[in-house]
Amino acid sequence: MLRLTVESGEPAGAACDLKPGETTLGRSRSATFRLLASDVSGLHAVVKVAGGVARLENLSQFGTRVDDQPVAGAVALIPGQRIAIGKMTVLRVDEAGGADAEAPTGGGHEPATRAADAL
Repeated sequence: MLRLTVESGEPAGAACDLKPGETTLGRSRSATFRLLASDVSGLHAVVKVAGGVARLENLSQFGTRVDDQPVAGAVALIPGQRIAIGKMTVLRVDEAGGADAEAPTGGGHEPATRAADAL
């Protein structure tokens, strides 16, 4: 299983485990993993996990980049990649539970939600 961690941007340090199905990324309260930067779209991107493979798709007119390359269609994610969303938000892709992964905090999705709700 892969994990996304906010490396820069808000909420810094928040993490989200990518489980089978869809995980939406964005500023909207309906996003699975909320990102708080003003230049992040309401629903900016989606990660679809099926058959053990996580694929990222851009949903925003402002674009999404993986390792400095614009996302066109679906891009398979692998550990070590960086996802740029907006101008300031960067997510790191890691193996959940791997040596580089941080300890889970409340199920993966909650740090971003708690940080957003505190505003």
